[in-house]
Amino acid sequence: MTETAWDRLCEYEFAFRILSVLVFALGVLTLFSFPYIERGTAEYTVATYNLLVITAFILVILAVRANCR
Repeated sequence: MTETAWDRLCEYEFAFRILSVLVFALGVLTLFSFPYIERGTAEYTVATYNLLVITAFILVILAVRANCR
């Protein structure tokens, strides 16, 4: 039987669990900082892109979890 890329990714399940916790913490901190950031500032732009990156990580984590069951 040949090994696929998903099989190799599934070997790193512990790393994805750690990544899940870190992404969740970063997302919570980012969402809590939005009321204190003025719209149009550089900090607002960074926080917005931060949420975009967090969303991408969540999609990758969910894809790995769905295919590794």
